[in-house]
Amino acid sequence: MNTHSPKSPKSSILVTLTFNWVVLLLLTLAAVVLSQQSIAAQTLILFALVITVFKSQIVVDRFMGLRHIDIRWRGLMLAYIIIIPAIILLIYSSAPSI
Repeated sequence: MNTHSPKSPKSSILVTLTFNWVVLLLLTLAAVVLSQQSIAAQTLILFALVITVFKSQIVVDRFMGLRHIDIRWRGLMLAYIIIIPAIILLIYSSAPSI
């Protein structure tokens, strides 16, 4: 006799979103831990931007639900995720050191 009921779609979505939320928290924690290390500023900025790109990807795909949407909308959001950190990195790398 099977006493286990199949997972409901709502339960599955909740588990997936909770997992993604935990990943976001861990990435944030990694950024905080890295900021407390004695790492060169340029390297720290690079790490922070890479973490930001990964976190943004999770938000766009999972929480905004754009993973299976028309490529134009998803592409626009993903381009924004890549372009803005690239511009920030370019500004910091070209700025004179203080």
